[in-house]
Amino acid sequence: MGDPKLPSFRPLDDFCFGSARFSMPHVEDGDRLANRIVRNLLYYQTNYLVLYNCLVFLLIGFYYPYRVFGGALLVLGGIVVWKLVLKAPRSKKGNQLPLQLVLLAGVITIIYFLGFVLIFFASVILPVGAILLHAACRKRNLKNQLNWVAERAGLRTTIMAAILMELSIRLDIEVESDAASR
Repeated sequence: MGDPKLPSFRPLDDFCFGSARFSMPHVEDGDRLANRIVRNLLYYQTNYLVLYNCLVFLLIGFYYPYRVFGGALLVLGGIVVWKLVLKAPRSKKGNQLPLQLVLLAGVITIIYFLGFVLIFFASVILPVGAILLHAACRKRNLKNQLNWVAERAGLRTTIMAAILMELSIRLDIEVESDAASR
């Protein structure tokens, strides 16, 4: 199989203009919806990467560069402090005051800079939401289905497939009414 590779950029006509076909997803049929989302994520992954970078770095990062960067540092710092608190030895008669002070300082810092954290989360959640909305509403075409066959046969491994497998998302979702979703 080799190393995962990023596929070529799909034309904008195929991605969202011209020949692109959209429909409301069938939310009552979870397998069918998951099938559509996974296949579209695999097929349009380069387009989604460009869309994500444009939305995050050009729009939000352009207007609030220090807040996005500061929010990322605060979230990362909060994760580090949380990990340190979980790994700290618990003694029954030991002095827990230093640990409690570090935790209190971390919480106060995050609350003080809550705007930074919210802008950081918005810069992550908005593009991911836009990508999932497109993947759920975009109907598959013949090229998308041929790409799925090549991916499933193991002829090619892409970065999105590696990410989805790492997140424990099944790539082999089979739906009985697969022909109806085209």
